[in-house]
Amino acid sequence: MLFRSEVSVTPDGAISVNGTAVATFGIGVFADPEAELQHTEGNLFTGPTASTGDEVPQVVQGYLESSNANISQLMTQLVEVGRSYEAAQKLVQNQDELLGKTIASLGRIG
Repeated sequence: MLFRSEVSVTPDGAISVNGTAVATFGIGVFADPEAELQHTEGNLFTGPTASTGDEVPQVVQGYLESSNANISQLMTQLVEVGRSYEAAQKLVQNQDELLGKTIASLGRIG
């Protein structure tokens, strides 16, 4: 048997299931997050009990939050890292070949 529930979220973060309030999102805006929030563990932070920022946050049901990542910048960095890795790999290979030749020529002399 399937149970259908109607879940709704109000702009202030109140969560209702079938018209009954069940929880509220804890939403806060901080004027200086780096100074006011302390890292607890993983992605958890603790801070003051009330928002210190001027903004009034809102929750909008049915919308997706866009990423704050700059894709073109990240792709450029990825290519740069790949090229640096290849250069380092070639350097190690050349050093290994040089060391092998040195050992071989020392073996012929001795």
